[in-house]
Amino acid sequence: MESASYFREAARLGAEAGDAARQGLALVNLADTLNARDSVAAVQAATEATVVLRRAGNRWILAFAVENLVLALLATGDWNAADLRLTEAVEEFGLADIELLGNARAWLEALRGHGDEARTIMSGLTDLAVTEDVQDRSGRSLINALIAHAEHRSGEACALATEVLDAMSVLGAGTDLIRWSWPLACRSAHEANDTAAIERLLALIANYQQGELPPVLHAERELTLARLAAQRGETGASDQLQAAIATMRRSSTPYHLAHGLLDDAEHLSATGRATEALALIDEARRIGEQLGATPLIDRAAVVLSTSQTRASV
Repeated sequence: MESASYFREAARLGAEAGDAARQGLALVNLADTLNARDSVAAVQAATEATVVLRRAGNRWILAFAVENLVLALLATGDWNAADLRLTEAVEEFGLADIELLGNARAWLEALRGHGDEARTIMSGLTDLAVTEDVQDRSGRSLINALIAHAEHRSGEACALATEVLDAMSVLGAGTDLIRWSWPLACRSAHEANDTAAIERLLALIANYQQGELPPVLHAERELTLARLAAQRGETGASDQLQAAIATMRRSSTPYHLAHGLLDDAEHLSATGRATEALALIDEARRIGEQLGATPLIDRAAVVLSTSQTRASV
């Protein structure tokens, strides 16, 4: 909150001084700060930043504004708008030569399950391929992890996402890369039935104070613990899953919520409550369709088929 207040004041002073470049830079950083806890406000700040920076004529910082806007839209679940903003940046703003926007496009395509498109985009990012910058290298690892997960290579996805988490002390626990990598690593480890990896991932964030972790990681930790309880057949696992879903509705992204709904549906189906699972599956499917996330839609179809089979027995 303190960081955001400084950036807001810097943006106000930049506007008052008629310094659009400084104002825009402050808004870019404000959007990045807000996205950890308030993605809707981050969208507003990043949108304003793009307007200001176009007026200032600062192409490089404008590209960062677009990237932050896209990341905030991914978190709010407006993936179609993210797609449009990336297209606008290339076709109207003339930023096709700035590779970080290619990186953002590859991120979106990977989330949507378009692995070939994401790989093609990444193959053309020559500067990012050789950079030693921790953030850029971690971004590449995350995109590859998302591609691997969409292609059901869970062990590889977990390893790649864990590479990003190895840089947490440098990147910070609240950054976009960590907020997307930790849940992905945990889910991939679960799919690979690697309980030891899950325990290591839980230990990785165990010593952070309450305010140091963004809400999405609190929600994902709760979901991860509930999945473990369900896997072990513990009493109260159903209640844990329902509590985790309630937390995710308040504090997570639509994408992560949809996967949580399917986790709960799988548990309900496996414990003789397949009919109750149908509403959760339908909600997850609708989220997947809204996002255009093919892997999520496909998973919902698999869980639905299993639940229908069990309900008919």
